[in-house]
Amino acid sequence: FSREDLNSVFERKRMEKLHLLKKS
Repeated sequence: FSREDLNSVFERKRMEKLHLLKKS
């Protein structure tokens, strides 16, 4: 599990949170 994988996961979760915030 490389650092790049972690970064992509965090980035995706962050984008999902932003998306949820925009929806509500």
